[in-house]
Amino acid sequence: MKKLGILIFCALMLSLSCKKRAEEVIDCGLELLFTSISYIANPDDPKEIDFSLTQYDEEFTTTVEWLFGDGTSETKTGVTTSHRYDTAGRYEVKANITLSGDHHVSCSVSKSKTVDVN
Repeated sequence: MKKLGILIFCALMLSLSCKKRAEEVIDCGLELLFTSISYIANPDDPKEIDFSLTQYDEEFTTTVEWLFGDGTSETKTGVTTSHRYDTAGRYEVKANITLSGDHHVSCSVSKSKTVDVN
């Protein structure tokens, strides 16, 4: 009887864990669906651009590989970064975004945005 109780308890815990994991997978995918890049130039130095990602749920750890379109890149944890361009022009900025959750769930997507630097 004791073994049956342990077996039922383990099955229940596994079921709850799987449910939470499934919810996290769905949340992760939805989070990336609505993520976008925004930017603003520093008014004192228009070649310095502050980038950010919209993120609606801080439940995930966000790691971003930023490709600034001028041959430089940076990988950071978090949703913001700054970059200074050497010359004015139009650049295609790409963010390779990975969200990681508590239940060994992760999902990734790439987003891009054209940036005009004065």
